[in-house]
Amino acid sequence: MNAGFDPTWSTDELISFALSHPPTDEDGDPHWEVIRILHGRGTREVFDTATRLLTSACPMERALGVNIHAQLGYKQDKPFAVESVQLLANLLGTEKNEDVIYDALIAFGHLHQLECLPSAVRFVGYPDDHIRYGVAYALAGLDDERAIATLIALTSDTSELVRDWTTFALASQTEWDSPELRAALWARTADVDDVTRGEALKGLVHRRDARAAEAIIAELDGPDPYLTTIEAAEILADPCVLPALERLRVRRPGDRDVESAIAACATNG
Repeated sequence: MNAGFDPTWSTDELISFALSHPPTDEDGDPHWEVIRILHGRGTREVFDTATRLLTSACPMERALGVNIHAQLGYKQDKPFAVESVQLLANLLGTEKNEDVIYDALIAFGHLHQLECLPSAVRFVGYPDDHIRYGVAYALAGLDDERAIATLIALTSDTSELVRDWTTFALASQTEWDSPELRAALWARTADVDDVTRGEALKGLVHRRDARAAEAIIAELDGPDPYLTTIEAAEILADPCVLPALERLRVRRPGDRDVESAIAACATNG
């Protein structure tokens, strides 16, 4: 037995257990443990059961169906991904429950299919920032002009959560490069959020933008440079950053991330 259920139970028994144990944010949450078991089975039976849940009048049942579809058959390279995206797109055409909408957008990010685009971008102006974050998650890593344009627009969102994720998505989840994308990343080097600034710098370094080195040095000499900035310095691997890293080493003796960045810059990577 595991957290009150047996992983060898039938699909219907596991579904019943999950529905009687609402999801929480706790580690080892039995609701999510059941979902992971069903993901691992990856069978047409599980797919069909999850699909029936999508038509339920109960939001919790629809959410469970969405979350099963999200990574169903991950051990077999998600054989139902295309079908799942279409089902979730159909659901979002009428869905009103914000928890279900959010879960479906996150599912799109796991399923990683271009077909999610029309449904995801509909929510780019949604009032709730968690839904807008869901849009960013859905589009991250999709090398498509419309996806990139939507992520660029979201880099100036009012929510730090949304700006952080969209900046990360543009900086590190795609090889796409354009003047518009670089301008968006450069704008975020002045963000109030430490993580977002560092992610923007990493993205500029990846694209060999000449402005990155000076901006990294300024961040390293700041009061408390965040890990993402130190990672950007390591990726840059340019000796011009060494003096700033040496100054940071004095302030943070024994910091392994700083030492790693120094080693990379001292040897040009």
